[in-house]
Parts: sequence; structure tokens; C-alpha cells
Amino acid sequence: MPTLQTILRRVTFTQALIVAAVIRLVVVAYIEYHDSHSILKFTDIDYRVFGDATKLILKPDLPKGRLSEGKLAKALGMNFGDPYARDTYRYTPLLALTLLPNEWIHPIWGKLLFSASDLVVGAVLYKIFMMTKGPRQADRKSSPRMAEVAKTEQEAIKWVGAGSKSEENGFLSSPLVSFLPQMIASLGSGFLLGWHMEDTPLAWFTQTVLFVNFNKVCTSQYFMWYMWFLPLVLPNLSISKSRSAFLLGSWIIGQAIWLSIAYRLELLGFNVYLPLWGASILFSLINFFILGQILQSYATYKQRIQKQD
Repeated sequence: MPTLQTILRRVTFTQALIVAAVIRLVVVAYIEYHDSHSILKFTDIDYRVFGDATKLILKPDLPKGRLSEGKLAKALGMNFGDPYARDTYRYTPLLALTLLPNEWIHPIWGKLLFSASDLVVGAVLYKIFMMTKGPRQADRKSSPRMAEVAKTEQEAIKWVGAGSKSEENGFLSSPLVSFLPQMIASLGSGFLLGWHMEDTPLAWFTQTVLFVNFNKVCTSQYFMWYMWFLPLVLPNLSISKSRSAFLLGSWIIGQAIWLSIAYRLELLGFNVYLPLWGASILFSLINFFILGQILQSYATYKQRIQKQD
């Protein structure tokens, strides 16, 4: 009987893309059903914010609505509404414009559009992976400093982590100064890891992980910002299955603790600020630990390749 790994090897990328599209359609359909029958909505609140901004573009006469003062509206001589009249809408106006079919056709349009965009990202990832698969001999020898780079990167993470702790203790009060840990970590990791084309996906992944973890605002979906780099990074890691399971389990447990306390605060109204603060620190430490393990395993893989050459 063929194993799951054997079956997966026989699947073409086109077939995988079709299956992925079907899964997304099923999930979107379930979300529509769930949201119409449950108090706890599956759809994130930001989607409603997007939709409200779109409504204000079409109907500036709504309460709190106002006419747009943008150059495009003036150039076309049209009375577009201002999407920024919607509180907490801080995104590009193009996002609200792309969701106009939400009003013209059906509110599900945006979810289908985002799902299609996700498939496009998958196709781009596959193309990048095929282009970087099996690095050339010269490329393999171009990064003899990878182990030292990984070590330096971890030292940088620890140093910036100390800066973040100082910020949490109220030592850094200026908004600009409090942004420094995030800026230094993101830019520094790019300089440390981005010298060679073959290491670019790891640099992207590391920069995004650090940016998200040091950001002042963090929600569960922010982790998707860096997770989609994983298909490009994972093939270049030298890590056991048991170690991978331990890291994944640690991440899931850390997020579960964090989200469960956040649920009690946001939806149940309990005073759990102190436990939430502790859970946030714990989850951040777990993320930094996992990032350090990934960097180490990447360095180990590169060293093994160099020895084979």
C-alpha cells in the first residue's frame, strides 16, 4: 500500500493548486454559515472595517461620512466618499476600492478575492522554490560564514530582547525610541543574512518574525506574515522530526495560552491584564527560541553541504 509521502510525490503542482482552491471555497462557505449562527464570529473584525470603508466610498452621506479630498476624486470630478471616515481604518484606499463588489454583488467577494490572492502567493512560492532548488556549486561555497552569521544573529536577538524588556519596564518612553528595537532587529537581520541570493528567503523570514514580535500591536493573523516564507526555508534546515514536533508544539501551546487569556479580556470583559502581559512575554520568548533553533539548523545544513563539496 503506497504511503502518504509516495502519494504526495505523485501530485503535480496544478493538482495541488486545485485542491487548495477547493479547500478555501469550503472554508469560506463554512465561515458564512458559522458567522450567521454563532455569537463568536469566525471572520475577523478587520473585514467589517474594510466593508464599512467601502460603504463610505459609495455613500459619503452616511453618518460620519464625508467626501474624499484625494487627487483622484478631484481629477475625475466624482463625489467619492472618504474611507478614512471609518474609525480604525488605516489601510490604503485601494483596499476599500477592491472590495466594491462587496456592495455590488455580495459581501463574500472580499473573502474569495483574498483566497485567490493566497493561491497566487502559493504559485509565486513554488516558482521561487524551483528557481532556488539545488543551489549551484559556486553558490554553496559562497557562504562559509553562515555558522558565524547565525551565532551573531542570535546575539543580536538577545541584545534587542534586552532592549524590549527595558521598553516594557517604561525606561523608553519616546515613541521613536521605543521603535528602535523593532527597527534594529529587522534591519540588522537583513544585513546579517541577506548577503547571498540563496540565503534571501531566510533573511525575509527572520526579518518578518522580528518585525511582528517587536510590533506594538500583534494579533493571531499577524503570524501569517512570516509563515508563508516557511516553504522556502524548511528544505534547507537540518532538524529532526522530534525536534520539529517539539518546536511546533511549543508554539501552539504558547499561542493557545495567549489567545485564551485574550478571549477572556476582549469578549468576556475579565480583568486579566497582568496574566495577558505574562502570556505575551512567554509567547515572545517561545518565538525567539524557535527562531534561534531555525537559524542554528540552517547553519548546520549549510556546513554539511560545504563538507560534501
